[in-house]
Amino acid sequence: MGTLTSAGKKLHEVRLLITGVLAPHLTMFPKSRWAQYTLTQLNAIESNLDLLDQYE
Repeated sequence: MGTLTSAGKKLHEVRLLITGVLAPHLTMFPKSRWAQYTLTQLNAIESNLDLLDQYE
């Protein structure tokens, strides 16, 4: 595996946050407005970081 760019590192951190914190929370509380809102925001950040990572 190659060296991660700064955007790639942040992308990895966001994905860990989604899978490690939000996914279990949404499993326990599927109607949580906070978790749904946060997931939506993090998905947008993830998308932007993915685009940035492609150009670094």
